[in-house]
Amino acid sequence: MAKVLHIYKTYMPFTMGGVEQVIQQLAISTAAVGHTHQVLTLHEGCGVEVIQRPEAEVTGVPWHLHIQSTPLSIDYIKRFRVMASKVDIIHYHHPFPLQDIAQLFSKSDKPSVVTYHSDVIRQKWANKVYSPLLNHFLGAVNVVVASSEQYRQSSTVLQAHRDKTQVIPFGLAEDSYPGLSSSIENSNLQDVWREKFPEGFFLFVGVLRYYKGLNVLIEAAKKTGLPVVIAGDGPIRKTVEQAADEIKNVHYLGMVSETDKMALLRVATAFAFPSAQRSEAFGISLLEAAMFGKALISAEIGTGTSFINQHNETGIVIPANDASALADAMNTLWHDESLRQVMGEAARARFLEKFTASEMGQRYAKVYEQLLGSPENSASTAALE
Repeated sequence: MAKVLHIYKTYMPFTMGGVEQVIQQLAISTAAVGHTHQVLTLHEGCGVEVIQRPEAEVTGVPWHLHIQSTPLSIDYIKRFRVMASKVDIIHYHHPFPLQDIAQLFSKSDKPSVVTYHSDVIRQKWANKVYSPLLNHFLGAVNVVVASSEQYRQSSTVLQAHRDKTQVIPFGLAEDSYPGLSSSIENSNLQDVWREKFPEGFFLFVGVLRYYKGLNVLIEAAKKTGLPVVIAGDGPIRKTVEQAADEIKNVHYLGMVSETDKMALLRVATAFAFPSAQRSEAFGISLLEAAMFGKALISAEIGTGTSFINQHNETGIVIPANDASALADAMNTLWHDESLRQVMGEAARARFLEKFTASEMGQRYAKVYEQLLGSPENSASTAALE
């Protein structure tokens, strides 16, 4: 079995986000067949920290400079070279330009795979400078993995590397979520949130970023007067806080614990996830809501959100940046309990069919085994689906 080194700019316990959750679930699911994991990441502290987590050993290196959302560190590149020499496989997670630089200067010949989480969207001018480095990086890795067929087809970057690109959807392990238990503590938390929002509510959970469509959700809340609960933290926190202060049916909770998040998902009326740009390549929070059997609302942006949420089956898919369409979808689900139940059950069934961590782990394990040259996986990496 393989020793795998994951490379990304952020990871737990320093930060929590969608990519971090994917790495965690990937490590848990492939550990079941014997693979072991390390994570090399960056943090804002003063020294190197090595932390043993259940799923992986995490090495956090301090960054020295931050440019265009990219933390930079020469020490990271040095640490990468040392750690890469001691593992069997390097598993990159894009986008993270510093890893491209590290790979270029290390000249590592270790088998490698990159999970392509998203195109670079916002930094267009920087992307023109970055593109040659990115294409060199993708050309050098053995396998590129996209999380949905929608993203593989719609990404011009992936089209240039389609011969080595395959699709493996992200998955979640239910037993890694504390809120799925029937403990007294969890039941009490659900009662707390039901008491706070007795009429029900539309829930959004996630990092508060520019592309999440929260301005659209807030505008739809104004139009409908329906209760909206927003949980999370991030760069646009002040905008959300201001909206919650000014609009009585918008409630901002800040960061919540994992158990509180699970309780909120249990008692929410439906889940609203109006991300409006391709930076939202998949939507782990959307998938979590499907796992809990919630009717979903998402926007059509040509990515994995519409792979998770099937229009008029698991929920409602609206045009991006359309507050009126979001308001109509919210009104539809709010006033039709039977429809909410049918869609929620369909979302749960789709999760079980396509998005379990076990399925994801089995498929990534095949990639790892193939990269190691296992006899039973001797076909070309490009042919593996």
